[in-house]
Amino acid sequence: MPLLEDPANYPGAGGFLAPYLVDPRGTIAASDKRFITLMAWVEAPDHATRAPPVSRSYASGPGWWLWNPAGKSILDLGGVDFADVITRIDELANTLFISRDASRRQLLALYE
Repeated sequence: MPLLEDPANYPGAGGFLAPYLVDPRGTIAASDKRFITLMAWVEAPDHATRAPPVSRSYASGPGWWLWNPAGKSILDLGGVDFADVITRIDELANTLFISRDASRRQLLALYE
């Protein structure tokens, strides 16, 4: 966020050019769109069986550098494929619930 708020603070080479290479509002809007789409998938009751949204690369394709090239690069650098992470969390949660239920049954058997 500090880089987007004042691109001139970019510590690398070409920092003075950064204000011309970053569209802060466009970058934030693209990031928001990405996470809104992801959250809609996560919150859907059938997300475990439905294909996740495609994680796109912003700094690719013909002419991508014509508008917001630094902002697109920032999005790609921070672009973890959260769909894979969420799918793995779902799997681990299922395993945890199964283990918890088995432990509960064993403890109830000992209690009785």
